[in-house]
Amino acid sequence: QMFVHTGSGIISARKMDYYYSKGYEEYKEYNVGAISVSSLGNYLNSDFNEDNPLTREDSKILTKRLLKKIKEQNGKVLINGGNAYALEFATDILEVPLESSNYRYACASVPFMSMVLHGYKNYAGGALNLAGDYEASLLKAIENGASPYFVVASNNTSILKDYKSHLVSNYYSIRYLIWKENIVASYNMLNSALKSVKNATIDKHEFLDRDRKIVKVTYSNGDVFYLNYLIKDYTVREGNTLIDVPTYGFVKVSADGTTYVFDGTNYTQQ
Repeated sequence: QMFVHTGSGIISARKMDYYYSKGYEEYKEYNVGAISVSSLGNYLNSDFNEDNPLTREDSKILTKRLLKKIKEQNGKVLINGGNAYALEFATDILEVPLESSNYRYACASVPFMSMVLHGYKNYAGGALNLAGDYEASLLKAIENGASPYFVVASNNTSILKDYKSHLVSNYYSIRYLIWKENIVASYNMLNSALKSVKNATIDKHEFLDRDRKIVKVTYSNGDVFYLNYLIKDYTVREGNTLIDVPTYGFVKVSADGTTYVFDGTNYTQQ
């Protein structure tokens, strides 16, 4: 992590290149070919140093310069969040927002960022095991064409619950042995459903019901997904064809007409 937000402050953009270069001298010996710079693509701060201040625009210029250098030296770059200026230098992005802020007057979520990124960048939303509603978050990943992302630990997980820093205290459900089976099952399902559209773009996103709980997502390769956020099954009519979509599940109709159904537990070909 090259840009650390701590309780005592934030590293000035003027110093980030120094700390990165110092760490890279040792890191490059491993020849990994990839690097995670975490919040470098997310936080952007001014510097109120009286002798040598930086505006946020100044910080953005320095950050872009550093990200370009990091990309050239490492090949693959993983960032968190991802402000617009950072996207061109990232190959993988975590914590991409997969739905709206859900403010009072928001009536539905449109996956705008996913429609921009899909087919060009690898991305994931928040950690699925830290979501308030696991089933709904899994469905959101499908709707957005996002990769699965989990945060787990094998030891000392109880210590995090008592840790005072907000940076780790929210890791309340990360015990690996508890999540192992869910992680494997969710990965296998998501991989089976989304691997055919990995390099495709999202051409269209539609709501098919009045309450905006039935979603249709169409990809450039011809694959179509129907998702159901209702607490009951729903039947979609497409011309003369009826498509039964299970509650909190989805139906995938591939370009060749093959149909796959996920009923919340099993992903099967029909």
